[in-house]
Amino acid sequence: MQRGLSHIMGNKKVQTLGVALSKIEESDLDFEYENERRYHSKSLGDYWIPNDEPEIQRLNMQFHCFRLQNDGKLHLAPLSEPPTRVLDIGTGTGIWPIYMGREYPSAEIYATDIAAIQPKKDVPPNVHFIVHDVEKEWPFGEESFDYIHMAMLHGSIADWPGVLQKIKRHLKPGGKVELLELALCEILSDDGTVTPDQAYPRYMKLLFEAAAKRGREVHMGPRIRGLVMEAGFVDVYERINKCPQKPLVGDDDFHQFIGMMHHRNVLSGLEGWAMRPLTGTFGWAPEQVRELVRQVKEEVVNPNIHQYIRMHVVHGTNPRRPASQPVPGLTSTLHTLVTGSLAIGVVLGATAAYFALRLR
Repeated sequence: MQRGLSHIMGNKKVQTLGVALSKIEESDLDFEYENERRYHSKSLGDYWIPNDEPEIQRLNMQFHCFRLQNDGKLHLAPLSEPPTRVLDIGTGTGIWPIYMGREYPSAEIYATDIAAIQPKKDVPPNVHFIVHDVEKEWPFGEESFDYIHMAMLHGSIADWPGVLQKIKRHLKPGGKVELLELALCEILSDDGTVTPDQAYPRYMKLLFEAAAKRGREVHMGPRIRGLVMEAGFVDVYERINKCPQKPLVGDDDFHQFIGMMHHRNVLSGLEGWAMRPLTGTFGWAPEQVRELVRQVKEEVVNPNIHQYIRMHVVHGTNPRRPASQPVPGLTSTLHTLVTGSLAIGVVLGATAAYFALRLR
């Protein structure tokens, strides 16, 4: 049984040895190491991706990329007035609530995750990080949030309808929910350069099968609109962005930059996404995983293969009357394939500067 830091510190042998455990934080004991990568402890929840420094950097890069594709916005849900209380579920590195806290300094921003990997410095005073599993009892009162955000939790949640009902109960009437997920297992091309026998589609199929054996689903993008509607939210809208896996010849500078960011994101993430699922679920040797990743990387860097995946962003409104009394005509959907984005000068400049520094 895993024991807390106070129990360890009370052990006389530890005290006698003079081990400097006073400098160790409780969260430092919540990690496991496999195949040269750090993961959160399995006792904390079901999450299959590393949470070490390389993954933290990748997640932060992914945040900037997704934000640019969403017109430089932190949220697409329309907020008629500045929110007073916001919740981010599965916050990861905490970068989204940090930016949200700066944009809405009068709001209280709460962010939960099963792993305490968020920064302790340079965090706005209105941002609060809480270690919590979204599928367990929530530590908040019902109808207490104006806006709830949840992004990229594919493969992590067993009961999506149950989580959405919790979101609904904890949103104020008229409050907004927003989800962002990928159509992760559809590696697409518009010119036939992606075929099912290639390594990249095979890789994603294996991740899908490994997640299914754990009772999880990774291909969540196409499902979230229906789930949000079934949960009883109204005014449900969906936006779909193309995520090119590399810069494409003929694209303008903005889309070349987006392609470069996705390219770096994928190349840095491929091994971490696959190692724990394939070794733990299918019994692969780490060398087998690395060989598959090598084959996928060859295809990703091949300029003659023009892969992309789709990002789905869905937002809806908690109705102002009980869900048992639906109002006909309130629920609508907008199914728009977005192939272009606004070139937001300030955000693009800041993001470009960020990566210029990273590349030095």
